[in-house]
Amino acid sequence: GLFLLRHSSRFALYREPGESGYDPTDPAYAKHFSSCVSANGTAIPCTMTPGNSYVECEEDGCTTLEKCADEQSQRDCAALALQAERKECFDKVKWCRKYTIKTVPKDATVGMIPSHLHCIDALGDVSQTPGAIVKPGTDEMGNCYYNDGQTTVNRTKTGDYAFCGGEECEGTFVGAFGQLDFDPRYRGWYETTKAMQKNNWSPPVLLLQSYQ
Repeated sequence: GLFLLRHSSRFALYREPGESGYDPTDPAYAKHFSSCVSANGTAIPCTMTPGNSYVECEEDGCTTLEKCADEQSQRDCAALALQAERKECFDKVKWCRKYTIKTVPKDATVGMIPSHLHCIDALGDVSQTPGAIVKPGTDEMGNCYYNDGQTTVNRTKTGDYAFCGGEECEGTFVGAFGQLDFDPRYRGWYETTKAMQKNNWSPPVLLLQSYQ
């Protein structure tokens, strides 16, 4: 799976495999634990901050379904007297993936699969080409730097780390200068809308990158 977002603050976010519920003992995921970078570009383990929330799935990887929390789905359809009423009631039941939202314990080491922050060019494509990078919040062009603002990003991981947009892969995991531990499922706006099971306007959300 892949999580890609482009928006006006001129950041691109990439996430692989894009779902929580992975088995941290599975060697296939080991590559993700060491794909994070420090402010000056050195490799660091991908670990969550104690006190932060995370999603824990059942052993089936969040494929178990349960009735959603909205009023219609929680009705006791079997208690209805008429068969036609029971059928109509059951037909309106919505099913949601089952998982538990937990908090990282103090002094615990919990791995994560991060959303990576990338530099992008004038076309909105991930890039680390010197002089072709859009400076955040401006229309000026510059270089791709790590968070220290001095070390030039030059990441060339290939294969499973290839950056993909749509159906095409460019072959190299480039321009990633940082990462986020992000999963919408423990955000207030997501939890509220999921419980309602209908369109919903949430309060404005502050974007940490641009504070807009």
